[in-house]
Amino acid sequence: MNFILVKKSFTLFLLISSIVYAQNNYEKGNKYLNNGDLTNALIEFSAGIIKNPYDWRLFQARAYAREQSGNFIEALKDVNQALELNPKHLNMQSLSTRARIYQKNGDFLKAIEDYNYLIEYFPNDFQTKIGIFHLDRGKCLLYANKKTEACFDFVESRKRRMADAQHFIDKFCN
Repeated sequence: MNFILVKKSFTLFLLISSIVYAQNNYEKGNKYLNNGDLTNALIEFSAGIIKNPYDWRLFQARAYAREQSGNFIEALKDVNQALELNPKHLNMQSLSTRARIYQKNGDFLKAIEDYNYLIEYFPNDFQTKIGIFHLDRGKCLLYANKKTEACFDFVESRKRRMADAQHFIDKFCN
């Protein structure tokens, strides 16, 4: 009986230690990321994932670093894992990262789907309020040959104080 209690206590200790060490990797990775050191950021996030493969933030952070380095395929795998661990209705950060990756990768219909969700379910987020998501969705709609819908988004984005939208209105909607 005593042995089982010791074994369970030790297992719990190892689990907590892994979570703490993974948190350290996450923090170090973010410092590297903020300093533009993508290589070391990726190393830290990957080490953290090995220690705690259930922390969606590590997958999200590594996805962002991979996106910044232009590795969209691996970034998409990581962001999808982050969304599996922390679903999109709770995880605006990963969903917006995935939308950007789809957009950069030329998968405009999937990006539009994610932007639709972001605009509908996160109306009070800063990026929705000032029209960033509308502008990005508008670009995807334009590239997907849906000019009329794109123009509606550009106008909405401009109404929300996104000055960059005016360029698209002038060039494609007048």
